[in-house]
Amino acid sequence: MTGHDSNPSPRPAIVAIDDEPAALARIAEELTRRYGPDYRIVCASSGEDARARLDDLSAEGAEVAVVLAGQGLPGTTGTELLAYVGTVHPQAKRGLLIHWGDWADRPTADAVLRAMALGQIDYYVL
Repeated sequence: MTGHDSNPSPRPAIVAIDDEPAALARIAEELTRRYGPDYRIVCASSGEDARARLDDLSAEGAEVAVVLAGQGLPGTTGTELLAYVGTVHPQAKRGLLIHWGDWADRPTADAVLRAMALGQIDYYVL
């Protein structure tokens, strides 16, 4: 016996949250295809569901590598949810999902810039 745990720790998680089912399915497919061998892909369709999944991952001691969240979630915003991620999984990188062309939408651009300035997100992802 080498002293190493015979059960290796689970793969780190990549968490994606979006309230649009087609977008979430597309994101899950892309993440699974590219990162599935090395990461657990966890998806949620609402802020409430995402918080529950993030709390469960924290309770099991799982590493969360990246959390990607859409801005318009029922009951919360992506930036608010990503700020929460910073409290339960402070090592996780946080990215706000925005639709192609949304930089032209002033409220979206303001939300991204504000979230970056406040340290609520690390990146934005088109």
